[in-house]
Parts: sequence; C-alpha cells; structure tokens
Amino acid sequence: IVRLATWEHLVPEQELAREFVDTVLFLQKQNHEREIRQYIEKSRSEGLNQEEQAALMTLLKQRHQEA
Repeated sequence: IVRLATWEHLVPEQELAREFVDTVLFLQKQNHEREIRQYIEKSRSEGLNQEEQAALMTLLKQRHQEA
C-alpha cells in the first residue's frame, strides 16, 4: 500500500479528479456487467425467481440507457 501511495503517476494533477471519476464509473460498469452475467448464468442453470428476474431487467435497462 505504501508503494501505491507514493507511486509517481503520469496523470497531470489538474486531471486527477476526472481520472478518479472515470475509474469509479468504469468499475461500476464492470460490476453491473458481472451481475448481469451471474443472473443470466443462473437463469440458464436453475432459473430465476421473480425478484431476480426484476433485478436482471433493471440492470439490462440501465445498461441500455448508458449506451
């Protein structure tokens, strides 16, 4: 952790906040995609209950709105 905290990055200081926000947004998108894959896999193997189906539909709608 110390090495990471003292790491000399290549992002100009005035762009650090934007880089941070972009990284967080990327991680959120990755998490959404992982959740979608998990629901689809479960749907194929054992099916989804109504709550899980609704959650999958919500995630798919969010994905579509982001595109």
